[in-house]
Amino acid sequence: MDPQEFERHFSGIVVSDGSSPDLGDLSYLRKDKYEADMAAQIAAASRIELSALSSASAPAVKILYSRENFPSISRTENCAAALTAAEAIGLRPSPRTFHKHVIRVVQGLKTIFLIDQRLSPYAGSDAVKPPPSMRALASGEGQSCIAACSSKGLRCDASLFDFVNDCKSLHSLFACEKGCDYNVGPDIPNYVSSARNGKHFGKCLVTDTFPTCDATHWSTNRICPCA
Repeated sequence: MDPQEFERHFSGIVVSDGSSPDLGDLSYLRKDKYEADMAAQIAAASRIELSALSSASAPAVKILYSRENFPSISRTENCAAALTAAEAIGLRPSPRTFHKHVIRVVQGLKTIFLIDQRLSPYAGSDAVKPPPSMRALASGEGQSCIAACSSKGLRCDASLFDFVNDCKSLHSLFACEKGCDYNVGPDIPNYVSSARNGKHFGKCLVTDTFPTCDATHWSTNRICPCA
């Protein structure tokens, strides 16, 4: 990891000394109570755009995002991506530590809810749904989603990967005989079909990075969002 990135994201984390602090009453973490409280807080929060965050006066605000709007550092181009939700709020480049695809951040007296507009049930009427024409198709081994979709007269739409990047979708097309696991790579989500890839052979893989339509891997069959 880049030292500056480590300093920005992890230097403020206190390392445990092994003791067990008194955490008080944790009953608010019971699933029913936690979800009811989260829903109430999000409903009461003011909906704003990211550009209005610095001037927002409300004590709680909510911002809808899509995963590609989180920043990524392009090391091949040696430049930073444009300022986006995560960069502005100081989060890591990909969404993590969320509840039902909502990230809750407290900055001073302000609470910020970042809500995935495709995947979170808390997006409500602002939710983005997959188009009725979308089909999840399996690629051939080592084949790109561009080629797989094209073979059926369709087009791969990278913005739809969120709707197939889950174990249930993968199980609908592949055996996944060694279960479902996490990894990173532009060809994921996929199924590792080649026995030559001994470490992951037989697994279905999901990711929190950003799949591309043109990516391929010699040992995998991809799940492709075609429209």
